[in-house]
Amino acid sequence: MLRAVGLSYRYPSADSDAVGPIDLKVDPGELVVVTGPTGSGKSTLLRLLAGLLQRHGRGEASGKIEIDGKDPSEIAPHQRATALAYVTQSPGDQIVCRSLLDEVSFGLESTSCDPQTIESTALAWLQRVGLDYPPDLHPESLSGGEQQRLVIGASLAAGAKTVLLDEPLSQLDPKGAQAVIQMLKKMTQDGWAVVVVEHRIQELWDKADRFILMDEGTILFDNPVDSIPLTAFRRLGLSIPPIVDIRDRAELDGCQLKAVQPPSVDPNQTSGPGKLLLKTRAIEVSYTGRKERALETPVLAIDSGERLAILGHNGSGKSTLLRELSQIASEQSLSVAFVPQNADLTLFNSTVQGEIEFGPRERGSDALEQRVHDAVQALGLEDYRTRPPHSLSKGQRVRVAVASALACLPDLLLLDEPTAGQDAAQMHNTMRSIDPLLANRTLIFATHDVQLALSFSTRVIVLEEGQLIFDGPPDEAASVLNPVPPWVHFCHRHGLSVSTVDDAYRQLKCSTQD
Repeated sequence: MLRAVGLSYRYPSADSDAVGPIDLKVDPGELVVVTGPTGSGKSTLLRLLAGLLQRHGRGEASGKIEIDGKDPSEIAPHQRATALAYVTQSPGDQIVCRSLLDEVSFGLESTSCDPQTIESTALAWLQRVGLDYPPDLHPESLSGGEQQRLVIGASLAAGAKTVLLDEPLSQLDPKGAQAVIQMLKKMTQDGWAVVVVEHRIQELWDKADRFILMDEGTILFDNPVDSIPLTAFRRLGLSIPPIVDIRDRAELDGCQLKAVQPPSVDPNQTSGPGKLLLKTRAIEVSYTGRKERALETPVLAIDSGERLAILGHNGSGKSTLLRELSQIASEQSLSVAFVPQNADLTLFNSTVQGEIEFGPRERGSDALEQRVHDAVQALGLEDYRTRPPHSLSKGQRVRVAVASALACLPDLLLLDEPTAGQDAAQMHNTMRSIDPLLANRTLIFATHDVQLALSFSTRVIVLEEGQLIFDGPPDEAASVLNPVPPWVHFCHRHGLSVSTVDDAYRQLKCSTQD
C-alpha cells in the first residue's frame, strides 16, 4: 500500500510550494492515473512518492510517505528494487548497460534474486514488454518507444509491488500503448499498486480505477472517471476520448449528431503546397546488431508549404527518416531546424529567452526581437522567459525547444514527437500557432498521435518495419493504419475529414440547425 499525508515540496528559491499539501492512498490492486495540465506538478508528486526529492532534492519537502509501512527515502538502495519500481519521463536516462539482457538483469543482480534464475527472468520480461530482439542487442539500437519499454521491463523485473510510472505511453505507438496498459492492468489484478502520470488518458479512460486531476500542485479530483464532470477535463485542457467528448457536448446542447454533406470543391480553387523544396535520394539505413534495414524508402519529393506527418509503430524508422531528411536538406543548402525526440539535448542556455534568441542570432537573422516574440507567443512561454529551461516540466521544455527552432524560421522544420509531455489543449494550440508563422515553409513531424497527424497535416507518410507503405492525403491514410482509432471511423461515418473535436462538432451541430 502507498500512503501520503500532508505531502508538499518547494523548489529552491521558489516563493510557494510546487506541490501540496497532498493526501493520497493507493491500495494493492489499484491502477491510479494522475493527470493535469503541463507544469501542474505531476512529475514532482511522483518523485516525492518515490522518495527521490527527499533524498536528493535541494528544496523543502514535508509530509509523510509510506510504501508498505516504510518511508521510501529511507529504504536501503539494495532493497529499493524489490520495494518500488520507478520509471522517469526520459527512459534513456535510466539505461546503464550495453545489452538488453544486461539492462533487465541489472536490477535483479542488485537484489537477493537467485543467480540461477536471473537470465531466465530477464528474458521473460523482455518478451513481456514486446522486445523480441537478440538479448545482446545494444539499447542504442532501439527506438525511443522501444527504450521506454525496456526501462519499464527493467524496473518491474525485480518484483516490486508498488509501481510509479511517469508518462510511460508518451513514446509508444497505439498498439504498444495498449500492450503496456494490458500488462499494468494484469499486474493490478495480481496485487500490484500502480500509479501512472500521463497525458495520454484516452487509452486509460476505461482501464483506470481512479483518476487524480491536478492543477497548480493540488488535487482537484480523486475519483473514478465517471464521477468526475467532463467539464473539469475540458477546463484543464485535458484529452477526453473524442467520441465521449462529442456525444457529451451534443447531450448538453440537446441536439442529435447527423452526417454532413461533403464540402463542394471549386475546380478553379488552388490550394496546398507550392514549388519543390527537397528531393531525396533513395534512402537505405542499417544499424549494427540488427539484420533488417532500419529504413528503406524510394525517392521522396517534398514541396514548400507542406505539413507532412510521419506515422508508424515503434522501430518503424520515423526518427531515422527525420535524421536522413535533415542531412539531405543540409547537403542541398536548405536551412533546417530539427527538434529530436529528446528535446533536452538541444537546451543549453541559462534562460528561456536566451535559448530562443540563440538560433536566429547565430544565423544573423533580421528582426530578432519580433521572431522571439512570435515564437514565445505561439508556444505559450510568456511566463517563463527568465526561467532556466531545465527548471521547467518536460512538456514546457519541449515547447522551448520547438520555439527555439521556430524562431529561426527555417526552410524545413523537423519535429520528432513534439507532443511529448503536452496536454491536449497545448498540443492543438502549438500546431495551430506554428502554421501561420511558418507560412510557405515546410513542417515535417513524427508522432504516434493519429488524430493529431490527420487533423494538422496536408500529407501523411506511414512506415512499417522500415518500409514506406503509404504516402498520400490524410483522409486516405486510415486504409493502412492498424489499429484504426475509433475517432477516425466516427469522422468518416459522419462525412467529415479527420479533425479536432471542436471542428467536427461545429460542423455537425451546424448541420442539425440547417
